[in-house]
Amino acid sequence: MPVAAPPERAFSWGEEPRATLTAPKRRRKDGTVRAFFALSFVSAAVLACGGEDKVEGHGNGVNDVLLACQIRGGWKNATLVKCLDCTVAAPLPACQCTAIKEYGEKCKAQADAMQAEPACTEAIAVCVRDCPTKDCACVDRCYAASPVCRAKASAKEGCIVDLCTPVCQ
Repeated sequence: MPVAAPPERAFSWGEEPRATLTAPKRRRKDGTVRAFFALSFVSAAVLACGGEDKVEGHGNGVNDVLLACQIRGGWKNATLVKCLDCTVAAPLPACQCTAIKEYGEKCKAQADAMQAEPACTEAIAVCVRDCPTKDCACVDRCYAASPVCRAKASAKEGCIVDLCTPVCQ
């Protein structure tokens, strides 16, 4: 008498699975997918290890969103894991995880200030996200209507660029 497969398994050994995952139909070619996976990894690492030590913050660097974008545009190693670790971890809470320990929370104060600013709307975030890589004029236009949000973003982006340029250059 044959044994039925458990209900949580939709196929028997030797058979192909019935459901398959498909890739998104449209992918950005500018490293967005890699950055998303790096962000996912770093976020999971931060949640998993939860460091309690207070980390000293970092300054605002160039303190200008346009200049920060232009500096990032010149990075030759922007897609390397260590660079992505830095840019993603800097505005997040500190973590004692080996890969991001030296970057975590360095720009968190600036990121928190930007997040708490009501002028920094979802529309601005979407506008910035949708700008092509290295199109700093586009990023600059996104903040043009909101000088208060631009100031907060300038502090955050300036901090990240200042902290991560030695790793990403």
